[in-house]
Amino acid sequence: MMPVMDGFQFRAEQQTDPALARIPVILVSADRSLDHEALALDAAARIAKRPRLDDLLATVKRVAAG
Repeated sequence: MMPVMDGFQFRAEQQTDPALARIPVILVSADRSLDHEALALDAAARIAKRPRLDDLLATVKRVAAG
């Protein structure tokens, strides 16, 4: 858990700032039913919590490549 706001609140705030809105976000959650929320937040990707390192790195690489 994040101390001040949850990830959804963070993303909503991030999207209000043009300088930050373009930074891609990867949604990491143990809740596997968040695909709809990931789309609503314009998340670049969604991965399940406790990802294997190679899966996490592959996702970051894919997102960074655009």
